[in-house]
Amino acid sequence: MGILDKLFSQNKELGNLVKGVVEMVSTEMTTASERMEGRQHTLDNDYQSIVINSPTYSVLESDLCPADHIRIPGNPKPQHGIVMEDGRIMYKKDGRIVLTSLEVFKGDQEIVGVSSDKFYTEDEILQRAKEHYEDQSNIEVFRDSEHFAEYCRCGD
Repeated sequence: MGILDKLFSQNKELGNLVKGVVEMVSTEMTTASERMEGRQHTLDNDYQSIVINSPTYSVLESDLCPADHIRIPGNPKPQHGIVMEDGRIMYKKDGRIVLTSLEVFKGDQEIVGVSSDKFYTEDEILQRAKEHYEDQSNIEVFRDSEHFAEYCRCGD
């Protein structure tokens, strides 16, 4: 019999309390692990950039909704954007936040939806995107279009 077993056998109330805490922590860790499933995080120390590979799903253009996070395969890397109220796409390109039609954004490539977290309401996501479009002075904080889209939906 271990030390904890002896302690818990002498004080069953304490043992039950500890067991409850362990179960609660285990449940929270499982939930957090499930949220991270499908994501791969890598750090590139030379450029201090993080690449996040979020799960994607097929999406029809007619099913797109404001504040959706979409992606095209891109060349050489994927391009991510936020769908705005009028159906245009806002994204980071060539050091600027741009707003273009879906047709210009996707070109001849197929779009996919990105299953990224969404901590803000639709209106808040769109407002966060618009703020950076209207004030381009601080967009260097975004590493790329994916970082911009994730920021709009999830924060820093």
